[in-house]
Amino acid sequence: MGQEIILALDAMGGDEAPDMVLKGANIARLRYPNLRFVLFGDESVIHPVLTRFKKLASV
Repeated sequence: MGQEIILALDAMGGDEAPDMVLKGANIARLRYPNLRFVLFGDESVIHPVLTRFKKLASV
């Protein structure tokens, strides 16, 4: 396994945020298991979407 990489993400950025941001992060996480994210934004909006992506929620 490679070195852990941590990226900061503005989960509220973009027209279809946070859905599209988290969907993209989930795809990246599946392709690169050593990738971790620090999410920024409104937790009350992000959390319900985040629960659909188990790989992200477990990080």
